[in-house]
Amino acid sequence: MRSAGQPEPDPPPQTIESVTFCGRRFGGDELVLMRQVAREGWGLGVTEIARTLCELLDWKRPNGQLKNHECRQLLEQLAGEGFLRLPPLRPWGGRGPRQPNVSEAVSDPLPLECTASECEPLQLVLVEGEAESRRWRQTLQRYHYLGCTVPFRANLQQSCLS
Repeated sequence: MRSAGQPEPDPPPQTIESVTFCGRRFGGDELVLMRQVAREGWGLGVTEIARTLCELLDWKRPNGQLKNHECRQLLEQLAGEGFLRLPPLRPWGGRGPRQPNVSEAVSDPLPLECTASECEPLQLVLVEGEAESRRWRQTLQRYHYLGCTVPFRANLQQSCLS
């Protein structure tokens, strides 16, 4: 019996002489390479297989970036035609922004009923440490009209102190 991390056996040999995809023609040797990398990189996932193939095939954009998105689409097309098998998609992530875990209660800040000038000098401080970060996210989730979603890229978490 095959374990979950192992690839399924290759589909029956199918001859495809060439495939043209996104303006590039891939010959028989390149298609065999795609099948081989998909089989050997089974545990890495589809995205890493696509990146590896782009490097091996030198498939790049004019700016030098790999065409891994197009390669992934080609791999999915070839898998749909039964030429090769791809590992199942990993159950990570999902669609839409992720919500941070703010389940642990932290104390509510004391309400302020004054203008910013009455609280001077104001100071922005970088939020550091897991506990401070959790408190910052929870406060943002409770009081900001957009809530607090996990950002896509790096960000600075800052608090304002007086």
